[in-house]
Amino acid sequence: YYSFDGNYFYKTIEDMLDDYKTNTTNKAVNVIPYYNYYMYSPVRTDSNITADDIKNFLESRGYSNEEKSALVGEHLTFIDAEEKYAVNAAISLSTAINESGWGTSSLAKNKNNLFGHSAYDSSVMTSASGYNTVADCIYRHAYYYINTLFAETKDISGNYFGSHLGNKNSGINVKYASDPYWGEKIAAVYRSLDAYVDYKDYNSSKIGIKVSDASVSVMKDAKSDSKEL
Repeated sequence: YYSFDGNYFYKTIEDMLDDYKTNTTNKAVNVIPYYNYYMYSPVRTDSNITADDIKNFLESRGYSNEEKSALVGEHLTFIDAEEKYAVNAAISLSTAINESGWGTSSLAKNKNNLFGHSAYDSSVMTSASGYNTVADCIYRHAYYYINTLFAETKDISGNYFGSHLGNKNSGINVKYASDPYWGEKIAAVYRSLDAYVDYKDYNSSKIGIKVSDASVSVMKDAKSDSKEL
């Protein structure tokens, strides 16, 4: 299938381009838009994946010692960072896997940087942040990069476009990475992790998707008489 937005899909590129030009979805194979759960699940959701699940998942992919991957031995850190800063551990792990090539990148090995923090395309190694330990990097990512920037609605630097992975239209990927498929790639890793543990996270949260530019109220709870935030 072909798609120009990840929500509607086409059997031929001609059909896709016809709809794209006319701003319609008449020729799509799906009438109802599809939203990838892992791409749109907010980082504020709790993961049901445990530290042992993370450890076993890495081992199942051949990463059983720190010489092979900087991720090895940090399974408890990802869970602790979620508990401290309310940032989904499975999303953090999947992001680290995507950014560091399963903990094998030069940044991960030489700078303990799993997430590509401050690594600009033109000067990856020289501009990237360095950390004393891999754990420091994981905590920094959850506390600072996600908590105070990409998942903070009042972030004055303009990074907030939704606290899901997303793409270049919405979510963390609007500003986090230059790769337009960054969110989809991390979602694919998250899905592989979740499949390994028999889908503990899939559909564990009910996600509402805002599909128009109209203003909507954000409520504390999913009921009409809830307090407006």
